Amino acid sequence: MWTWSELDEQQVRRVEEVEDELAGDYVVAYREAEPGHDRPIQVRMTPAMLDEDQLRRVRDLERDIGCVAVAYEQD
Repeated sequence: MWTWSELDEQQVRRVEEVEDELAGDYVVAYREAEPGHDRPIQVRMTPAMLDEDQLRRVRDLERDIGCVAVAYEQD
């Protein structure tokens, strides 16, 4: 199960930077949910098709903020 990550201001800015680099797609940061404590989330968006450079940016973001990040297409 996954839930929203709790990000500080610097981490939020980093996510926004990557969103800008991906030309308008959304990037959502997740962390593993703690059963009995967190509500699992469901997102009804389509994951974005990323080229190698974009995928590298998302992976760098994950490393920088310590969360799982997923890029989604704008609907």
